[in-house]
Amino acid sequence: MLVDESRLVEQFVKGDDKAYALLYNRYVKELFSYGLCFTQNKELLKDLIQNLFVKILERRNLLAEVRSIRPFLFRSLRNKIIDFERNRYRQISIEESNNYDFLIQVEFPDGILEEEESQYISWKIECLLKPLSARQKEVISLRFFYGLEYDEIAEIMKMNNPKSVRNLLSQALIVIRKENPSLFLLLLSFRFPI
Repeated sequence: MLVDESRLVEQFVKGDDKAYALLYNRYVKELFSYGLCFTQNKELLKDLIQNLFVKILERRNLLAEVRSIRPFLFRSLRNKIIDFERNRYRQISIEESNNYDFLIQVEFPDGILEEEESQYISWKIECLLKPLSARQKEVISLRFFYGLEYDEIAEIMKMNNPKSVRNLLSQALIVIRKENPSLFLLLLSFRFPI
């Protein structure tokens, strides 16, 4: 039986450690997949995800005011990765200068496609998204591959409002359609979470 996300958060905030374990198990794979878009260092990524969940465990009340846990976790992990990179390279702001990379990681649910087909489609999507900026790739990924809503994406990417997300997504789709109209249709066919 799948427990409602908001109920799980409420139970966790009240001290239920089983709810914490359920939250962790529900989101850890998805967070790992999203994190791979920023860094290929899998061990670092595992550490950052663990640190995120430890912080949440130590400060349960952080979640009391959270409307939706999924965008909160995505944004928190994104911030941890950017902070790590900022400290590592001592840059003023990776995010503000758009000097961060965003590598699209397309994965298909088990059994949907043969491995060769999966690799071919992943390669096609990578080629399709190559001319986009990191922020455009990220908004495409969050909307099409993770199925997030515009307000959730705005929260994750620290954008002013859902309209800003729509504008960024629209700009990205215009570039894609111009570059390769047939592959544009392939992208629009993806609407499932990883």
